[in-house]
Amino acid sequence: MATKKVKDGEKKDRSRQNANLLTPQEVNSRLTPEEMKAKMSMMGKRSAEKKKENRKMMDLARRILDMPLTDSYGNVKSILRRYGIPEEEMNYGVAILANMTVKAMGGDVNAAKFVRDSAGLDALTVLKEEQMEYMKENGTSINLNIDGELTTKSRVQIYLPERDEDPE
Repeated sequence: MATKKVKDGEKKDRSRQNANLLTPQEVNSRLTPEEMKAKMSMMGKRSAEKKKENRKMMDLARRILDMPLTDSYGNVKSILRRYGIPEEEMNYGVAILANMTVKAMGGDVNAAKFVRDSAGLDALTVLKEEQMEYMKENGTSINLNIDGELTTKSRVQIYLPERDEDPE
């Protein structure tokens, strides 16, 4: 039984404390259809606002990563030049990737995972690409496990429509 210490050193039983609280399902079942509609509308608006905030944050992050490196990062620029990166491609994203590559080469496993995933070489991405390629070639669904072996035990199957002719 979960207990909580109170000021005077006594323990308070949480199960009895929460016994009078209603579950979300009980609360919703007591709402009128109009109240439920209003509640769902409010929740939808909040969700849309949150998605808009997240989209703005992603756009801002992309803009920052695409910003060109300033001259104050001369030592970073010289490293990027040694990697053969042209001046017009030198931005913060490229600098971060180069820095993580150096760390990965020094044995940092998390940096190695970051570089691998940034290159799209993580196992899941490669598996999905192989499945899509097979389906495009054969016009059927396929299931591959993480080792790339054919399997029928997968719970997820992707079906593509049959095509009579190839688009040009």
